Amino acid sequence: MTFYTIFGDDEVLFEGKMGQYNFLGGSGMPMRLFFCQQCSTKLYYTADVFEGFKLVVTGSFDNSSDFEPQAEVFTNNKMSWLRDNGCIQHRFPEAGLYDRLQIMIDNLEKRSA
Repeated sequence: MTFYTIFGDDEVLFEGKMGQYNFLGGSGMPMRLFFCQQCSTKLYYTADVFEGFKLVVTGSFDNSSDFEPQAEVFTNNKMSWLRDNGCIQHRFPEAGLYDRLQIMIDNLEKRSA
């Protein structure tokens, strides 16, 4: 289970030496995981299908509880004990790539307006 917060590439900056791990995501599309080379902490993901966005691991923020989820994916594999406090606005049983991409673009446009 991974929780991440999505930012436009220019909204967040990481410094220091990072490693990169390439893999295929649940959608079958290529993804990249960037991590700290010193401690191996996962920092963020990028994906060709979500070009221009960074999927930042929410737990890497000091104030990670400030970021409530708005969407969940692969709900067909959701653990039965995981509950929603009412913040989830979008649910996708599978990857929901194009629907998720449109939501990400809409949210980014709202933040830059």
